[in-house]
Formats: sequence, C-alpha cells, structure tokens
Amino acid sequence: HTHTHTHTIRSRYTGLRVNDSAMALSPTLPSDWSGVKLRGLAYKGNRLDIAYTASGVAITLLTGASTAAAAPLQLVDEATGKKQALVAGQAVALTELKPFAIMELAKEA
Repeated sequence: HTHTHTHTIRSRYTGLRVNDSAMALSPTLPSDWSGVKLRGLAYKGNRLDIAYTASGVAITLLTGASTAAAAPLQLVDEATGKKQALVAGQAVALTELKPFAIMELAKEA
C-alpha cells in the first residue's frame, strides 16, 4: 500500500510527468501541509532531491555529469522560459510554487 500511497502523492501534489525530453512538475501543496520532499528522483542517469513549501521550490542535483551515464541537466521555469544549469551539490531555488521542468542541457552547436 505504501507504493500506491507514494504514487498518489507524487502525481496529485507534484504534477510529476516524465518523458524522453523532460521531467516536468506542477507542484501544489494542501493548505494543512508545510511542505513536500521528493528524495532521490532518478532522471537521465542523475539523482535529484526536490523540496517545496508554499514559498518556493528547491532542486538539488545529487549526482550529475561527473558520472559517465549521467546527462547534464538544466532547470527550466515554464512561466518565463528562464534556464539554469544544475550543478551537483548546489541547490537551485524558485521563489514561488510554479510549474518547472528538468531537461537535458542542450549541447552547444
């Protein structure tokens, strides 16, 4: 039952959608919750922690491009299109609860 409960929390309160091009989240927070933490999410050979409260979101890349199988990642603010590279061990913050995506960092042509 724990797996089902975890899946319900992930889909209902995170809006988590994953496909080949992005891991997208549209976080929401029930009024009686102080926050949500998603630990060790796997995407494109990387592991990430995502935590959010009513005042914002923090995304931390735990393991990254230093490992051979990991693709470099970036955070994309879906409202503004602003992109920011994710660096292992450094948290990136959004100052409000809003939709965002994590995508593979585009290679320079």
